[in-house]
Amino acid sequence: GTHGTGGPGGSDGTDGSVSGNSIFLRSGSSLTFIANDAGDLLTLGDQVAFTDDTPFGAGGTSVFVKGNGTVVYNGTTDYQGTVKITNANFRVNGEIDQAFVLVDRNIGFSAQKGTLSGTGTLTGNVFVNAGTLAPDAGGMLTLGSLNVADPGTVHIEIDSGGTSSVAVVGPASLAGTLEIHLDPAANKAGSYILLSSSGITGTFATAAL
Repeated sequence: GTHGTGGPGGSDGTDGSVSGNSIFLRSGSSLTFIANDAGDLLTLGDQVAFTDDTPFGAGGTSVFVKGNGTVVYNGTTDYQGTVKITNANFRVNGEIDQAFVLVDRNIGFSAQKGTLSGTGTLTGNVFVNAGTLAPDAGGMLTLGSLNVADPGTVHIEIDSGGTSSVAVVGPASLAGTLEIHLDPAANKAGSYILLSSSGITGTFATAAL
């Protein structure tokens, strides 16, 4: 922004500036990432961050991930607002600190469930409502805490190289469906850790292979 002019006896202000690739959200504002069609891919590089004014006593901001395609986040951010995933696949390979993440579905848009995937870290609470939590094959998603509601789904891939998994640093409350894709080449006599937590309550209502 352009500086203001000082009054009598005062000094002019300083011009504003933009530094880096951060996106700053003012109180009550929102940011939307859209990958409309199934084949669409939106990749946010490792220098891209988004943040808000919650540390200054404000907040009430939202980040929306929408569409039927995939949005990839490779950066690191201390964003403290809400991230809502509807229908799209949000692949987090970087780190999102403190944000509340809702994985859901907008049935009015499409039948596809919102999906949180990747091999990154989300240190806030992740709430899987009508969506899917699906760490990438052979990888691990690390979460601060986890709540899975019915009809939410946790999808796990088991193949010859091992298994995808979810590591929850805090508590995990489970319901909904555990969905396992078992590759024919997987060791069927093997033992696999699919989800770990400091304290698990509840159980999956159904399990599907």
